[in-house]
Amino acid sequence: MHLARLSAVSAMLIAAGTLFVPGPSFAANLITDFTYTISGSTATITAYTGSDTDVDIPAVISSSGSDYTVTAIATDAFRGNVTGVYLTSVTIPDSVVSIGNNSFRGGYLTSVIIPDSVATIGTFAFYNNLLQSVTFGDSVTTLGNNSFKGNYLTSLTIPASVTSIGNSTFADNQTGSNTLTSVIFEGNAPAALTAASDPTAVNPTGSFSGAGPILYYYAGATGFSAVFKGYTAREISAAESDLTVTPVGPTIADGSATITVTATVRDDISATVARVPVTFTIPTGVTASAVTCTTGTDGTCAITLTSGTAGDYAIAGKVGSDATSLPRTVTFTAVPGVAPTLTAAAPPATATLGDTYSYTFTASGTPTPAFAIASGTLPPGLTLTGAGVLSGTPTATGPNTFTVAASNAVAPDAITNALTITVAPAPAAPTLTPAAVGAVGGGLLAFTGVTLVPVLATLGGALVAAGLIALQITTKRKHRTRRGLGRSYPLA
Repeated sequence: MHLARLSAVSAMLIAAGTLFVPGPSFAANLITDFTYTISGSTATITAYTGSDTDVDIPAVISSSGSDYTVTAIATDAFRGNVTGVYLTSVTIPDSVVSIGNNSFRGGYLTSVIIPDSVATIGTFAFYNNLLQSVTFGDSVTTLGNNSFKGNYLTSLTIPASVTSIGNSTFADNQTGSNTLTSVIFEGNAPAALTAASDPTAVNPTGSFSGAGPILYYYAGATGFSAVFKGYTAREISAAESDLTVTPVGPTIADGSATITVTATVRDDISATVARVPVTFTIPTGVTASAVTCTTGTDGTCAITLTSGTAGDYAIAGKVGSDATSLPRTVTFTAVPGVAPTLTAAAPPATATLGDTYSYTFTASGTPTPAFAIASGTLPPGLTLTGAGVLSGTPTATGPNTFTVAASNAVAPDAITNALTITVAPAPAAPTLTPAAVGAVGGGLLAFTGVTLVPVLATLGGALVAAGLIALQITTKRKHRTRRGLGRSYPLA
């Protein structure tokens, strides 16, 4: 790709009398990789002069300050034996309306997407490539003679917009023993389709080789018959098709367990059909892995469903453009419940007035249990949440007895034994009173409201002179710090 080099090219005269100026619309190749003609507000790519085999065709070119939409690819524009480059991949922009004769003839393309904008594809346009897959847009009407002849296609889907398929359009598609065996028409029979002829003829005609593939069409399509233009034609039948659901019984609505819905598409003789899209209607409350799937070679495709809500749900599958839907009901059942079991239910039996208190009850069970007071009352100032958190600051002293229940609508509830929490008064601040007034050299002090370690029980040592000794005692009890008032004590 040459995007990095694009800005270096300011302008270049690449065709007599026509100045082309590259702009930001050139996303893949140098401006010198293409030649164009301009008419009105549109441009036609007339030739490829680059060497890259992987090509993105621009949707817009700029010239003399104006933008021109690329709407056409001219005859021989990318033809291998003309350009000398055999493309391996190409991206056609959704602006091109017509693809000219021989435009991509003789390349190494293995797949191609025809955008919705394209209406006509000229003769021999993709002749003699290596195509194994072609996706047509919804606007193409004309597929020219030999346009896809000599490739490796084994199946096709023709959009409802197609009205004309030329002679040998899909002839000689074969790789090894694999041939074009299936063509699905999404709409009515094309008004123009070359009839099959004797395959032993020197120059046999027909849109497809020999007896051709089986042509499939949907119920309600017009113009087809059991033998259409010499080709076998079969109706894809919703009546013959079906949806199967596994597992057969209910599935737990836990948002993870899955139900598989498999669509099997058959024709009017009960043979399975590949490459058929199936579109599902998914009800509210159900999550699907996809809303569409396309049948494989065995004629089946599948999606998976999950739900977090129990119930019966109606789904439906629509086969291609057939108006008939295939109904089925899937059932999700509630998650099996498990009664609660307490796993933590032993709160501290004591609390202190004015001190914070916290404990968390826990319990197992499905659904997750919720907690509540079953009997009795909590100490004033404490509360219990549904998640099992018992917390608060006690506001009154005394014992309170209660029980706690864990419940989840699955019997039986789990209930604690009787629990008692006793709230004790807050400890008083310590006070100091002299037990005796000592003489110089020593004295004893009595302490009330606090127990001191022995080393603080007696003040020893000798005073140098009579006077006052000032003391302040700080004590700690649990989470609270209490500081006694400083007092002075005379010592003589």
